[in-house]
Amino acid sequence: MARSRRIVCYAVNGSGLGHATRLCAIARWMRRLLLLIDRRIPEIDFLTSTEAPSLLSAAGFPVFKLPSKTQIRASGLDVTEFKRLAKHFIWNTLGCFDCDLLVVDTFPQGSFDELLQLLDGPFKKSLILRQVKDEFAARPVFRAAISLYDQLVVPHDPATWTPQNGLRASFGGEVMGVERSEAFDHKGLCKRFGFDENRPVVYVSAGGGGDEKAEELLDSILNVVLAQSDWQVLVGAGPLYRGRRRFGKNLCWYTETGLSPYLMGCNFAISAAGYNSFNELLHLGVPSIFYAQPKIADDQAERIENAAKAGACLVWDPHFQDQLPALCEEALKNADALSAAARAYRPTNGAKRCAELALAPIEAPERLAWASNLCTGRLARLLDRSSPETAAAIARTLFQIAPPSQNDLERSIAEQLCNRLRQRCPSIAPEILAEALSSAPQMSQASLADAFCTLCETCEQRLDLESLCECLLMILRKQPPLASESPNEWISSILQAITHLLDHPDFSTSQLQDRLQLLRVFPKLPELDAKSALNLAERYLTAHQSEPAHVQLKALQVLKITHRHLDAELIESLCETPQ
Repeated sequence: MARSRRIVCYAVNGSGLGHATRLCAIARWMRRLLLLIDRRIPEIDFLTSTEAPSLLSAAGFPVFKLPSKTQIRASGLDVTEFKRLAKHFIWNTLGCFDCDLLVVDTFPQGSFDELLQLLDGPFKKSLILRQVKDEFAARPVFRAAISLYDQLVVPHDPATWTPQNGLRASFGGEVMGVERSEAFDHKGLCKRFGFDENRPVVYVSAGGGGDEKAEELLDSILNVVLAQSDWQVLVGAGPLYRGRRRFGKNLCWYTETGLSPYLMGCNFAISAAGYNSFNELLHLGVPSIFYAQPKIADDQAERIENAAKAGACLVWDPHFQDQLPALCEEALKNADALSAAARAYRPTNGAKRCAELALAPIEAPERLAWASNLCTGRLARLLDRSSPETAAAIARTLFQIAPPSQNDLERSIAEQLCNRLRQRCPSIAPEILAEALSSAPQMSQASLADAFCTLCETCEQRLDLESLCECLLMILRKQPPLASESPNEWISSILQAITHLLDHPDFSTSQLQDRLQLLRVFPKLPELDAKSALNLAERYLTAHQSEPAHVQLKALQVLKITHRHLDAELIESLCETPQ
């Protein structure tokens, strides 16, 4: 068996988490899309210098780590010697990976030109090109390295993008590590961190925490907000924070990853304007006061200014601490207007689109479009909470339910019908069936995926999803559609019928497994449509539920052996008079 496709994500980080966080959000979508296309989990590895690799490990990605330059300097080691060693480490590591695709964030040449000797390699290359300062983009080595990439993906809206050196790029939109549908409200936030639901919660952050002035900034902000006895404070100090911690009655200090889903429950926020913090707070509609941190390539001040002009946030200059109390009062007073403007400013999460664009060098556009349409947020959550084996089973099932081409589905069904009807009536022409199927009305692939998610969510508390997928595929093979049914009508009816069948209140978890086994041996009823056949099966199983499963199983096997032509009428009689 050929190996799974292998992707290496390269994220350079020093005092922040921006590159790793953004690439992680995109990589999660790349994994979902390729899972649906290939019906197995792709291998996505991270090669990174971030000092918070737990961010990536928590998302299920293997991490190959080298120290950041910030850590090297803090350790007193020679930076020039580190660069020499790091280059060889990166070259050898990428050479061993034999990857299909290299995805790099923001710095096309790497942090210290370590990628230049690799960009002519045999693998495909995609660059996630975040907006950088003009003076940084003008560097000759930056421009030269960009030309060696197969795909340039801009994680910005075209309206906010400042053209850099005439680059031709594809726009994916701003990337967030959290979806609105995944976020918790104020009640959920308070329950998680032990806050009083009847009092305001203020979120305070200095970005990833590695900035040299993070401790000073957090202290100055906390001195203001803790003076308000009614306010509760959630401090997102960041995984890279190494300064002094503060404790207090109304204070929760948090340095781990995974805080983003809870931000929507805060009444307002005071935060640095790093790419991820800025976009996530606005996307979640949190009334926010932003301040800029100095960065080599990231212009946070410009980012804040553009959002403030749209009324989406408030601006604070840390040099004027005395202005902060009034800004906090304004954020609370105008919370609704700020929240609405923030959501309008960052209406959608571009992570999915950026993933599609990044995968374009190694995957056909029609397959990517199919997987993207199929993988709604609901299906994404189902895949994320499933084991790799179960996720692969779900992908195989969905490939049968809603394949990449509707013509593939119609052709598969036509072949089933033709083979079956040739045995009964050799004179029927297959072309008639194919024409009837192709002219039938269709449901969208997303609708079919949604119906499948409903089935899984109904049953997953009492039944492992691998067994459910196996049962579903068995029924799809056993109950081909009637000539009058469109493919999607046929599949949708099966999904609805199984949902109803397995959600019977009288059956326990153990009995559900027995029920699936009985469905596997239940007779084929070609004269009925799939939904009617499954409804009849439910009536039969209910009529015989007092009998042990092995007795029912033996009775069905004997019935199929002793009756050459089983039909619905006979099964109906057995529903009324158990044999």
